[in-house]
Amino acid sequence: MGRRAPLAPGTEEQFPEKAPVAITAMLAGVFGIMALALAAIGIYGVIDHSVSRRMADLQQAFRMFRHSPRIIAMAVSALALGAGANTAILAVINTVLLMP
Repeated sequence: MGRRAPLAPGTEEQFPEKAPVAITAMLAGVFGIMALALAAIGIYGVIDHSVSRRMADLQQAFRMFRHSPRIIAMAVSALALGAGANTAILAVINTVLLMP
């Protein structure tokens, strides 16, 4: 057989009482990674299914927006007004309350 490499500190052969703890930690890490991967795949599947069911509704909404540009203009202006109002209110709160 081949020559064995010198033992590094903390190996199972030097500290046999810590071997079950190391194995348990390694298995917990492996199972944790597997659970994380399965959860990510499951979330992707749920989102994909939800989007595929709603695709016809989204297509109909985009067709409606294409035929009536006033709705888009109203939505964009409402978003712009809301963002501007939010910025103004937070600037006043920051000036008056947070930095007197």
